[in-house]
Amino acid sequence: RIAHPHTESLVHLPIGGISGATAEQAQAWADEMARCEADLLALYVERAGVEEASFREVMTAQTTLVGQQLLDYGFATQILEPATALAIVPTTVTNATDEAANLP
Repeated sequence: RIAHPHTESLVHLPIGGISGATAEQAQAWADEMARCEADLLALYVERAGVEEASFREVMTAQTTLVGQQLLDYGFATQILEPATALAIVPTTVTNATDEAANLP
């Protein structure tokens, strides 16, 4: 799980809505959202190794995690640093036949 230094991930609780529903339908929807929330949090705990109670707060706050934070929370295993150029390419390219024409 490699991330770039400027990778951003928004972590949040499941979001949705319901309208025009009976109390029974609304309750069924709320129960399903609670199940989705528990499943998502369990996945984060299992895969990233975060602590459930503290990460629930992060999700509730709708937090954007960036680069190093993703590594710190266990979502990334490595931050990919930008490559350093080992060679320089000239900004202008000349035509070999033009150069040959200018030879003495």
